[in-house]
Amino acid sequence: MKQFQILNFKFQNAKCKMLNAKGKFLSYFLLFTFHLSFVTVVFASGGEGGKEPSLFMDYFWKILNFGILFFILYKFGKKPLQDFLRGRT
Repeated sequence: MKQFQILNFKFQNAKCKMLNAKGKFLSYFLLFTFHLSFVTVVFASGGEGGKEPSLFMDYFWKILNFGILFFILYKFGKKPLQDFLRGRT
């Protein structure tokens, strides 16, 4: 008789399909739960990581990000938006 091993448990062929699906679900669930708890602990223990960036650099990066976003929206969204507005009238 064939035996299958899932998470160090051995199951017989008769119950194999149902237990295999439950075993996979359980292993994925445990992996996700462990990963989520580990990531939460890592982010929570960030602490004081050194000096703060200057106010100018913080403002500069926000303006640069907005400029890049605006350029992408203008470059790829201008024509579809014009076509949509022309088609409405």
